[in-house]
Amino acid sequence: DYKANLNLGDLYVSMKQYRQAGKQYLIVVEKYPVDYRVYGKLATLYYDYAKLDEAGKINKAMMVYEWGIKNADEKKVLYKDYAFFAENYAKDYAKAAAALREYQKITGSVEEQEIERLEQMMETR
Repeated sequence: DYKANLNLGDLYVSMKQYRQAGKQYLIVVEKYPVDYRVYGKLATLYYDYAKLDEAGKINKAMMVYEWGIKNADEKKVLYKDYAFFAENYAKDYAKAAAALREYQKITGSVEEQEIERLEQMMETR
């Protein structure tokens, strides 16, 4: 049921029926709020296809990532994706560094160089 519902949302995206895709992804979130995969798809959908200005798209996608991090059981992928999005699209280096720190806590991965690079970017801003 989960995979079928998620794939239906993907099918709507491929058919360029973005509003239906969003509705379908929200159905998946309602049924399976702890699964991380749908949040990334929903954030991408908002950023790539929402009829908003750039700041609005970024804000919506960031809100979806934060919503997913709050609800999902498997947070590490969301933290990693959120860090990438925050750095490269939102240019919010503080949020990117914070997400990488959380990712590091969960995975035990040492990405201190990445965090230091983001902190340096915050200082030069």
